[in-house]
Amino acid sequence: MVDGKVTPDAPVPSVYDQPSFGAYLGAVTEHLRTRAKTPVSVRGLARRIGVNSPSLLVMIAQGKRRAQPDLVAALADYLVLAPAEREYAEALAELERARTAPLQQRVVARLRKLRPANSELMLALDAFELIGRWHHFTILELTALRRFREDPDEIAAALGGGVD
Repeated sequence: MVDGKVTPDAPVPSVYDQPSFGAYLGAVTEHLRTRAKTPVSVRGLARRIGVNSPSLLVMIAQGKRRAQPDLVAALADYLVLAPAEREYAEALAELERARTAPLQQRVVARLRKLRPANSELMLALDAFELIGRWHHFTILELTALRRFREDPDEIAAALGGGVD
């Protein structure tokens, strides 16, 4: 480490190999804790990136909380991420915060553009898009039922209250 930042002699997992920002943070904290030349605990990482509560980092890594842009920026600075890696990490965090399907789709499209071409992770993004459109398949299956009626209210009720 130099000036409190990770140096090339302690490479961290690639942001491109992770399906979410939480997974990336988890991989980074595990690496820093167990494989870095100078081990850094979660508490130490939190202190270095200006997070008051180490448990926040743990909750983000577990998918229980979502990373805000300032935390992503602080981690990117600490890890000395290249601009493209930083932008990808920011997009991963934005995807976790996205509440609507259109926003999720825009972020997934952005991730596709940012991702290097040789990527197994593209399958994970494809699966994410497919899961995000689960209601299409469900409605298609509903049409096979004898009692099916083309009534939007009944379809919404069958889906548990509707689709955003």
